[in-house]
Amino acid sequence: MPLRARSKGSRGQILPLFVLCLTAILLMSSLLLDASMALLMRRADQSTADAAALAAANVIQTSGSIRTCSATVGGTPRSDIVAAAKASVHTNLPGYNLNNVDVTCPAADPFGTSYDNFAVRVSLSSNSPGFFSKVVGINAFAVSTTATAFNGQQAGAKWSVVELDPYNSGWSNGKQGCPSVLFSGGPTVTFDGSVHVDSKCPAGSGGSMGTNGNSATITFNNGGNAYLSGGYAPGPLTMIYSPPGPSGPKVNQPQIGDQLDITQPSGLAVVCDRSKPKCNTGFTPDMSTFSSPFSVGAGTNTILSPGIYEGGIQLKSSARAFMKPGVYILDGGGLDLNASSALYSVNSGFSSANPAWTPATWKTVDCLPGACGVLIFNTGTASGAPSAKLSQITVGAGGSLGLRAYAPGAPGNNVVNTTYENLVIWQSKAPVDSSSYQQPIISLGGGGSFDVTGTVYAPSAEVQMLGGSGGGGGNSLDLTIQFISWDLSIQGNSSFHFYYQSNAFAKPMDYGLVE
Repeated sequence: MPLRARSKGSRGQILPLFVLCLTAILLMSSLLLDASMALLMRRADQSTADAAALAAANVIQTSGSIRTCSATVGGTPRSDIVAAAKASVHTNLPGYNLNNVDVTCPAADPFGTSYDNFAVRVSLSSNSPGFFSKVVGINAFAVSTTATAFNGQQAGAKWSVVELDPYNSGWSNGKQGCPSVLFSGGPTVTFDGSVHVDSKCPAGSGGSMGTNGNSATITFNNGGNAYLSGGYAPGPLTMIYSPPGPSGPKVNQPQIGDQLDITQPSGLAVVCDRSKPKCNTGFTPDMSTFSSPFSVGAGTNTILSPGIYEGGIQLKSSARAFMKPGVYILDGGGLDLNASSALYSVNSGFSSANPAWTPATWKTVDCLPGACGVLIFNTGTASGAPSAKLSQITVGAGGSLGLRAYAPGAPGNNVVNTTYENLVIWQSKAPVDSSSYQQPIISLGGGGSFDVTGTVYAPSAEVQMLGGSGGGGGNSLDLTIQFISWDLSIQGNSSFHFYYQSNAFAKPMDYGLVE
């Protein structure tokens, strides 16, 4: 057959093929268009879910609430949290079916880390209608989004002690952070948690942690250890590990800094009008003020109320003072317990400072968990003040201290703020130490009874645990206490046991989307 004849006969074959290809292209374009519409809906729903989760998380810490997502971990979310989430969805997507808004309280993140009942999850589900895709039997595309927000206290590392002195080689001897943690006088110390020291002091200069030449025995339980940003020059210091394992402290570790980093209240000297009975301190609400200084006379008993103590609080010899729940601001003058005096936190219903009162039933009757607790905030002194000692916290010879940490839900509490939960003593961060200035020392000790639970937070000050705290002659002192401070000095021939309970210590607050 001639070539021309063959070509003429095949001309119409391309048309059906073109029609089929065009149909497929149009069908794929239609599906792509419907899928794009579903993707746009999902983006809008995700933004709405994010906003709803944050709105619900805002309600978690509402004053007067249980301050968690639900009454029990993983339980049904509070009604006000659900209402806040749905109101946010309605604002951002007015036509959205609120029956498709699912609000839950997740127990943990995808990696298994507990949210401690401070997280709320909002899930949205809807359908993006199919138009062209109906041709192939797809009537709608399912669209679902989830957002999780957190508003509460983070679970932190298991630290019994964190020291923040970074090492200052140009400062005078004794202020360089060499060592930042000092064991003096032969104490026996047990830590149930680990110790972290930010000081980069090299081993040749004394190291981050050490002794002053006297023997000391340190035991780390539960796999704990000392993590030092500098070197280690142990001298006669003996370390024991239970269970056995580490060969010694971890040296040259990264500095971790102040992970708690709580913002302190407004400057008192600036915002307080001393002519008024109340004073705005940055704490909420305004607080009552007491005369300067507040002194409890020798041999007397006094019940203290929370507020601002201008010039601090002083207990004379054999005096006893009982602190009702709340926040106590020492605006200069500090806290001074003289010989054989005693200071105890008590329930709000404690009404009689009975001379026959003894510490025997303190924890079981007069200071019950959740119903008793104080935060002592010490403003310290301004740089260049005549004597920093005038504003330090001191428990003198034979002095007794029995304190539970601040509990925001305690009846009668004058301040309700979970940011300060489990803080017991807090000394202002400013002014920080320098080559010419040293903050007032927090000195705890003296041979009397010492029973303190919570976090001692003094990010710019040295804390001293003196020999005889809890009894001299090697008597054991059990402490459910955590130190976050500049330096730490443990002195004297006594036995100290630092118990670790994560729910008894302060944790940093966090807020925002986490999933």
